[in-house]
Amino acid sequence: MLALVDATTDRLLDFLALFVHPGQLPSVARDFRLLEERRRTATDLPWSHAVLRVLELASYAALPCHDDAWIAARLGLPDDEVRACLNALARAGLIRWRAGRYAATAETVDMTRGAAEPRQRLKAHWLDVAARRQRRGDPGLYSYNLVSVARCDLERLRALHVRYFHELRQIVSDSREPDCVALVAMQLFELGA
Repeated sequence: MLALVDATTDRLLDFLALFVHPGQLPSVARDFRLLEERRRTATDLPWSHAVLRVLELASYAALPCHDDAWIAARLGLPDDEVRACLNALARAGLIRWRAGRYAATAETVDMTRGAAEPRQRLKAHWLDVAARRQRRGDPGLYSYNLVSVARCDLERLRALHVRYFHELRQIVSDSREPDCVALVAMQLFELGA
């Protein structure tokens, strides 16, 4: 059963955590510590995943060698923040040094599970980034639609929102030779609720 949970959801450690702290299970304790490190990296250094996405760009792979300043310029970050993100990503096993530059590993970070407060902080960070960019007038699509709808139609909008998110993730998954990093910020909530 555990193999089935792992193969179908890739969330075995979160499943085990429902019953016992995975750190107490010798067979998965190391993997759980690594998962916690990856989640901590994502929440403590939210720009780390944007840095990771830049490392996946064809233009980064085309550089003669790694360049912190090049990454910093792509994201509008200070060089020292890029270095901190790279160090954390390496410690978390999300990147490796190969042939004069970093390369993303096949590992991922599932931020849909774990403690709620760090996930909320991470979402707030990226919504703040979007709001700052919109206020500056940076290029992008910044849309909103304030509506009044029947509750049953609000449920239909929620289902549409989820379908859109899943389709977006599929397009990202299928994308080959990425040449840009983008932030998609989506919100849907009832006002005054």
